[in-house]
Amino acid sequence: MNNKYSLYFSIFGGYLFDATEQEEKTLDAFQLPLKQKPKSSCKQCNGTFKTGYDAKQKHYIFCKKCSKTCLDVEKLLNRTKNVSTKKDS
Repeated sequence: MNNKYSLYFSIFGGYLFDATEQEEKTLDAFQLPLKQKPKSSCKQCNGTFKTGYDAKQKHYIFCKKCSKTCLDVEKLLNRTKNVSTKKDS
C-alpha cells in the first residue's frame, strides 16, 4: 500500500512530523499542516519553525516569517470546514 505523507508542526510538542492521510483524520487543531520544511537559513527559527515558548499558555510560538511560505493554509481551512460541518450534522 502506498501511503502519502504530509508534514505537520505540533504547537504543544514543538516538533515537525510526517503523517499519513489516514493519520491526518485524527489530528486536532493544534497540529499545523505545512507545504514544505522551513529553511535552515531562517534567522528567526533556524529551520525549527518555532521561535519561542509561551509558558503561560504552554505552547510553542511558530515562526511568523516561515509561516508565510510553509504553512498550508488551504489544508488548514479545509480541515476546519470539515470539523464545523460535522458539528452541524
